[in-house]
Amino acid sequence: MTKTLGYSLTLNAKGQAYIQLAIKEWNEKMVFAVNPDVKLTIKGADINGQYITNKYCLEQNLALHHVNTHEWGSYLVELQGKPNQLISLRIVKE
Repeated sequence: MTKTLGYSLTLNAKGQAYIQLAIKEWNEKMVFAVNPDVKLTIKGADINGQYITNKYCLEQNLALHHVNTHEWGSYLVELQGKPNQLISLRIVKE
């Protein structure tokens, strides 16, 4: 993964989207910022803090999630919200 990734995407008719992450290092730590009404899950990773108010970029109205991976490999990020919802997602490597 590069230092920062950003996406603007539309959830499908079921309110879902999936992103595949390629993690190249052991013990990666990242911060995910996404719309506060969207549920974020990542199988195989630890989410150590969720739905934290982003006080640095209030105008963007994104909630923060702290994520740790334990080994290199592929991780599937699942996003769930409203059908056809337009969302923003940012991933920053710590």
